[in-house]
Amino acid sequence: MVFTMLMDDPALKEVLYKGKVLESLGKGAIHVSLSTLKRGAVEGVDGGAREARAAFCRRSGVWGGRISRRRGSFGWCWWSSGAGGTHSSAGGEIQPRDLGGRGESVERACAKLGGNFLITAMIASLSEGFVYAEALGVSPEVFLETVNKALFQSPFYEMYGKIMLTPPEKPGATMAVGEKDMRLFREAAQEGQVQTPLADVFMATFHRAFEAGMKDADWARDICNCRKQDKDRDW
Repeated sequence: MVFTMLMDDPALKEVLYKGKVLESLGKGAIHVSLSTLKRGAVEGVDGGAREARAAFCRRSGVWGGRISRRRGSFGWCWWSSGAGGTHSSAGGEIQPRDLGGRGESVERACAKLGGNFLITAMIASLSEGFVYAEALGVSPEVFLETVNKALFQSPFYEMYGKIMLTPPEKPGATMAVGEKDMRLFREAAQEGQVQTPLADVFMATFHRAFEAGMKDADWARDICNCRKQDKDRDW
């Protein structure tokens, strides 16, 4: 069984084909892709796995960062080439629960991108809330603790809020990752003829960050910095 969790479509193809990972898989082996990809890329990898006579889990998207890994509490967004799981002549069938996941099967591959859009919206709203609170003399730490306990009670709000207020030495998810997810979300929405005015705003923020040389900066921490710069420029 081989797991891949890579940045984007080109990175996955580089590893699978030029790196000869698919070529090395034996009959009945299983490839589980944890990457957030375009639908066309997923179909291409599926075809490559069939040529290698391996089973391919179309995608098993995960939500959660370092904290989730330590707690064993990844959120799984699971769909596969089989109705209930991915089958292998060597290993039987695998399900989300076999990998420590808590998710259930979902019908459409849009769920992961939609979830990432909501995470972006959460980060953007937290950053604006922090700037708002600080401008009115309220500690952002107190603001986060108050609203999360009273309103959301969300480990994601707590986790990302702390990243924004106490930045890590090394970036977790970068601006480049956030921009890629938002781009794929908008492309998928356009296929369904759905307008995305909020996502359009987020995309513009990512592009401003890129122009400021922040492409490899931490997504959560530096979106807040962008918001502070916007505040100063607006006033």
